Amino acid sequence: MNPPTHSSSESPPSESILRDAAKVSVLDGDGNEILFGDLYKPSGRGEKKRTLFIFIRHFFCVNCQDYVRAVSESIPAPSQLPTNTAIIIVGCGSPSLIAFYKDTTKCSFPIYTDPTRCLHALFDMKMTLDAGNHAPDYSPSSVPTLVVRGVTMTLSRLLNGDMLQSGNKWQNGGELLFEAEFANGAGDGDEEIKVTVPFCHIMKNTRDHSEVSVLRTILGLDE
Repeated sequence: MNPPTHSSSESPPSESILRDAAKVSVLDGDGNEILFGDLYKPSGRGEKKRTLFIFIRHFFCVNCQDYVRAVSESIPAPSQLPTNTAIIIVGCGSPSLIAFYKDTTKCSFPIYTDPTRCLHALFDMKMTLDAGNHAPDYSPSSVPTLVVRGVTMTLSRLLNGDMLQSGNKWQNGGELLFEAEFANGAGDGDEEIKVTVPFCHIMKNTRDHSEVSVLRTILGLDE
């Protein structure tokens, strides 16, 4: 049996949840705060911005690292995306680990983190250590192998002081595609932004990211 690919979308977050999420602050690699809503805000009048948010598990999750690496290998640079389209990775650990994560995964896309996990709660992302029954294409390693790799990586950060700050190990993530435009066509910075989420997948287990082929399709890179 082939593993699921999640080519169909789940129910998107409600308008009230999207409004609350827009007000949540996330952190960049230097610890600077930025509102989540500013990450998908269109740049100007008449433009629709599409932003694929990939919510990962903790920064030492080898399965998620394999996933981000696979995405980065399939789409090596933001310039290869369609116009007004972006990919953003969101973790739940210390911002001090973002540079390490980018280097480990060879990721060219922006990475932010929400250590409070407010966004994860708003989007009803699951808390589980269940690894599921399928090894996905992006990470075919066995569960014991993933555990050993994860422990080794954790210990490698001992001298950096953030070994225990990768994020909640129970927290899972998912993928959400945001489409945003100014509600009345204006773009002076004070106008209401209309947001829709045409694709939403919430991980059911620790190896349940959407396959890369699905992401390429919803981003318009493949038919």
